[in-house]
Amino acid sequence: MTTQIDASFDRIDPLSQARVREAYQNAGDDPNGAGALAQIVALAGGAVAQGAAGTQAWPVGDAVAESTLAGILSALTDESTLGVTGGAAVVSDADGTLQQYLRGLVKLAAAATNGAGQYAVYSAPNPQPPVAYRAAVSAPDCLPPPALGAGSAVAGGSLAAGTTYQIKVVAANAYGRTTPAQGTPITTGASALTARQPISAVIGAMAYDIYLSTDADPKWAGRISAAQLAAGVVIDAVGSTASGGVANAVDIQVAGTGQGSGTTAACNSAYTVPLAASTTVNATSNAGQAVLGVASTAGFTPGAGVLVGAGTARYELCTIASIQAGTSLTLAAALQRAHTGAQADPVVQPAMANTEGFRCVDFDVAYANTGDNGTSSTPGVTLAPFYLNARQGSFFQGQAIQMACGQSAAQQRLRVEPRGCPGVALLVQQIGSGGSGATVTVDYALS
Repeated sequence: MTTQIDASFDRIDPLSQARVREAYQNAGDDPNGAGALAQIVALAGGAVAQGAAGTQAWPVGDAVAESTLAGILSALTDESTLGVTGGAAVVSDADGTLQQYLRGLVKLAAAATNGAGQYAVYSAPNPQPPVAYRAAVSAPDCLPPPALGAGSAVAGGSLAAGTTYQIKVVAANAYGRTTPAQGTPITTGASALTARQPISAVIGAMAYDIYLSTDADPKWAGRISAAQLAAGVVIDAVGSTASGGVANAVDIQVAGTGQGSGTTAACNSAYTVPLAASTTVNATSNAGQAVLGVASTAGFTPGAGVLVGAGTARYELCTIASIQAGTSLTLAAALQRAHTGAQADPVVQPAMANTEGFRCVDFDVAYANTGDNGTSSTPGVTLAPFYLNARQGSFFQGQAIQMACGQSAAQQRLRVEPRGCPGVALLVQQIGSGGSGATVTVDYALS
């Protein structure tokens, strides 16, 4: 016995049919079998029959031998069967209508969690219109060279007596080094054979390279950490340090023999993510509470990401829900760690796009120049995205982008994909060329 299903296969194009059949063939199944036909007919709006062996579909116009289909109760010729929505949702193809089966799959997906072997369903946030990000940036986003106090000769050491030494200091961070700061020459005495150089700490610097010799461009003597500078440190041999001296100064007991500062420190690559706001914790804020007591709320904005305790074991990334002017920040989620007033952990809001949950951030960059850029070089700007690593609380540099600009202005859109990164900052690494007066203004939009 056969049943003729009299409708048309024209509702689905041949290319879609071919793709379905190809998928079955690649999986090792019959591209002309019942499974492939079922998918094609589901797209075309064909007929469906249910039975103990499962739900079966046929392309309209085919003659189907019912006796050869085990478990089939009937062959349906009415396309309206596809519209049936009654009956409970099922999660097995052993019985039930096609609609019940599909609803069962949807029910499983909607109820899924992040557990092993399960899926979670997320909704993408709505695209956000452009907002102002940075205005009239006229200099690279780099640390400044350190400020140096007046140097002097002190007792001890092994420098040559009665000799004048040149000194330079370079600050360094995770990305590179500043240009060198020139100190005043230091002349040793008969027994004062150590050069003491006071250094004002540079915010964001991790270390300082010290150059001291009789050369006009002094040679490298050693590197000290920011913590050593704060406590006081001695360079007792080239490349070697020891405790001693006075706070916020370095005592250099030997002349440098390494490369000169002009060779090693001319790149100005100590990039730094600018801060929209910065303060410290000034009242004990326990884990589990959402209110963070701070010394100041100036510059902080609701919805922005803040780094609490960056550089310490207590670091955590938080989002501001609301602000109590001058006293505290209420966070979108409770603190995971305790932060006391005595610890005075830093609280900073980087100038970045808050990309949590978004796939793309588009930076609209406007370059303008009002100065004389000369004729020997092309003005332009070098930009680089810096991605926030939420676990570490630090930024990682992405690929630099060069914009070649006209003599007066240029506008370009740069697309960055955060890919799970909660924040992206766009830094100016180099600006202008051959002249002055260049500025960069940036907006960003999220999608």
